[in-house]
Amino acid sequence: ISTGNLYEANSFRLHPDARLYSTGDRFCYDGFIIGCGTTVNASATNFQGGKVIFSTGQPAEGSVPGRPTVFGHDVQFNSPVQLPNLQFNALPAAQNMGNGSFVYCTNCRRSSAPCQAGGTGAPAMFIGNRWECL
Repeated sequence: ISTGNLYEANSFRLHPDARLYSTGDRFCYDGFIIGCGTTVNASATNFQGGKVIFSTGQPAEGSVPGRPTVFGHDVQFNSPVQLPNLQFNALPAAQNMGNGSFVYCTNCRRSSAPCQAGGTGAPAMFIGNRWECL
């Protein structure tokens, strides 16, 4: 867990199973005066590896591009919402999920409950212990 700290590029290299919670961290001294270390987009390389569980966003500042707020592994809530893309055979098993989990199934059929493969893609939500495609 990292809260309200200042990091430059390549600050952390994490094991793939490590979970990262970052709240209020700053990834740049001052984007208008000295920028962020040695890279143009330091926020993209501060945390390498691991699973981002929660990360607060940072608006664009001078020469430094902004970064979105991130909730959960590979899910970015920016504008528009970006969901993890999974194929039907990669949808997580029931014992690993909680109701309300939401992904985009790239080869699922729309309006199928439970979700079925063989379609052109559909949002999938875990409801009542199964995946339902919207």
